[in-house]
Amino acid sequence: WSVAAETSPQKMLLSTPQDAQILNPLHCFVRSNVELFAATDHDISQPSPGRKQSIQLNQVGLRCIHCAHLPYRKRVKRAVCYPPAIGSIYHCVSNMKLDHFGTCKGLSDELRKEFEDLRKDSSGRGGGSGNNNGRSRGGGSGSNNTADSSLNGHVNDSG
Repeated sequence: WSVAAETSPQKMLLSTPQDAQILNPLHCFVRSNVELFAATDHDISQPSPGRKQSIQLNQVGLRCIHCAHLPYRKRVKRAVCYPPAIGSIYHCVSNMKLDHFGTCKGLSDELRKEFEDLRKDSSGRGGGSGNNNGRSRGGGSGSNNTADSSLNGHVNDSG
């Protein structure tokens, strides 16, 4: 799953304006703090323990916006994920929610408190949103859900 080569790094937030209408507040928080990006030469040179396949240039990845600027060794678990297919976005975001944001070194104290409060509020409620967490941003009906599919122009330059 990759995007066409561009001259500058590509990235965008995973969240959409419609998230609050269909997702619980915890999922909205996580999605608003995760960005989609196209892997660069620097990204693919970073260690990727446990990966079965190597990361490819321009492969679409998900990463925490708060620690993306930190060196690899300073990031905590699940700071970056490379879903093998559009349908895997939900799983990656869920793993980030469970394993990353509670210990992220780039998250401000204010945002960490907000995350912890939302996590406490959502526990016991069943999580709420079903398996839609990645579908609206990862492609709609008729999208190609393979490792070779792209965001078809949806990854925009944001900096």
